[in-house]
Amino acid sequence: MAATRQLMVPVNMNQPLAGSIPIGAVAPAAGCDNAGTNTTFTAWASLPAPNSLGIMYANNGSQWLWYYNGTGAVTASILIGAKSAGIVQVYSQEQVTIGATTYGYLGPFSPSAYNQGDINQFGGTGGGGAAPGGVIGAAGQGLTCIDFSSTTNLAVRLYQTATVFP
Repeated sequence: MAATRQLMVPVNMNQPLAGSIPIGAVAPAAGCDNAGTNTTFTAWASLPAPNSLGIMYANNGSQWLWYYNGTGAVTASILIGAKSAGIVQVYSQEQVTIGATTYGYLGPFSPSAYNQGDINQFGGTGGGGAAPGGVIGAAGQGLTCIDFSSTTNLAVRLYQTATVFP
C-alpha cells in the first residue's frame, strides 16, 4: 500500500474551544483530530487517509501540532521544503524523538522553509532523500508535512492562533 499523509484542519485558539478535551496531559485514544473539532480523535485506520504515516497541513506560520504518545518512542520527521543545496534537488528533514507517555507540540514552522515546493520531493531519486511517508505527491505540494515512524499509540491535533491587529 502506498504511504499517505492525513490532511489536517486546525482548531482555532482565538475562540472558545468546543468539547471537554483540554490541551495537556490527557491520554486520548491513538488517532488524529483531522477535522479540527477539539473533541475526539479518530483512529488512524478510520481516517480519510487510512494507515497514515503522517500528517500535512496548509501552514501559515501560526500553527503547532499537539501530540500525546503512549508506550514506545516515536520519531517525527519534519520535512523541509526548501532546497538545501541551491539548484541541486537535495531535501532534508528534521527528526524529533517523541518519548513514551509524553505530550508536547511541534512547531510553529516557517512556511517558506517547510512548505513543500514540488511533488517529487522525498521520492528517493534525483538526489533527494526518501521520507517515511514517501514522495510528497500532488496532494502535499505547498503543504507542511510531518511523518511518524509509528502511529500505533500516537494522538495528534493541529492548533492555530489568528493574527491579532492593533
